[in-house]
This record gives sequence, structure tokens and C-alpha cells, in this order.
Amino acid sequence: MRRAIQADLDDLLDIYKSARAFMHASGNPNQWGSKFPEPQTVRADIVAGHLWVCVDGTQEAKPSGALTGAPATSDSGASAIATASATAAPGAPATTSADQGRGEELLGCLAFLPGPDPNYARIYDGAWPNDDPYYVAHRVAVLVQGCGVGGFMMDWALEQAHHRGVALRIDTHRQNLPMQGLIRSRGLAYCGVIRLLRDGSERLSYSTL
Repeated sequence: MRRAIQADLDDLLDIYKSARAFMHASGNPNQWGSKFPEPQTVRADIVAGHLWVCVDGTQEAKPSGALTGAPATSDSGASAIATASATAAPGAPATTSADQGRGEELLGCLAFLPGPDPNYARIYDGAWPNDDPYYVAHRVAVLVQGCGVGGFMMDWALEQAHHRGVALRIDTHRQNLPMQGLIRSRGLAYCGVIRLLRDGSERLSYSTL
């Protein structure tokens, strides 16, 4: 895992396009529609240092500042990714275009950022386990489904939150059954329903305890 840089933008938009296509094909056309996240949202995540990418670490070069040793995962195919990838701590300096490994393939991405998230201020039909500090994982996407990349990135986010001594919170659409399954497989507990401030649409929310 490493921080995304502006030079990754085209590849990131391809990843999100692929994720939207999968959502539509799996009965979840409404969560991201035809254009979310928009390029300006992705650019803002990069500038803020919140967007992280999972790269194919089997390539020759690695970004500077990366630390070896990725979290293990039980997902099919993820152990090979974990062995080959570099795991960078969120506190490490962001890479520059000169640092980026030439020939890297971006496999997935997620926004990993500290709370409080304004969307989580009110929760319905349930409750957050506590009011302690937390990090959130948003806009999780992979280029190709079924390769263990999503599980690898979730394990990484959980490890980073644990390292900081905080909870991890995440939400997803009611129709996004694959993501719900992934979240539950990592031990996060269902907490209730939140409504997005941007459009009022509902999301199922989860948190570590």
C-alpha cells in the first residue's frame, strides 16, 4: 500500500469505472450511479493525502518510504499480494511522481482518513458502540473482483486503525451484498443506518468494537 499521487489519476478513474460496472452487474446500480466518485473528489482525496492504492509489488521498483510486511488475509489470492506488496504507514511522507515505481499496476484503492465524519453524526435504528476516536474507510474499489484485493485493503485499514488505538468505521449501500459480506468477514459489527449529507440516501454502517 502507498499513498496515491496525481500521476495515478487515470488509473484510479479506471478502477472506479470498473467498480461501478461491477456494482451495476451485481444488482447495486444506485450506490455510485454512473459517475461517483467524480474526478474532483479523487483529486481532493489525493491532495489531502487520504487516498491509498494497492499496487502489484511484484514489479521491480517500489515507492520510497514504503515499509515491508503486509497484513495476512484469508481471501483467495490475497496472500500472494500481501507477500509481494509494500505497506506504508499513513504517517509516512507521500510519494512523488519520481518515487513511484515504474511499471506498477494499481489493483485497488481506498480513502482512509480520521474522523469525525459528519455523515456519522446521526445514526438511526441503532447506535455506534462508543464516542471514541475512529478512522473511516471510504470509496473502496478494486480493478478486478475475486482476487483478494478488497480483503487485503480492509486488513490493512484495520491494522492501521489498531496501530493508532482507534476504531474503524465504514458504510455501504443496502444493495451492496459483496461489500457487506467482506465487512462482516473482517469482524466489524453492524451499528445502524446513516444518511449521507450530500443526498440523504441511506447506508448501512459498521464499526470495530
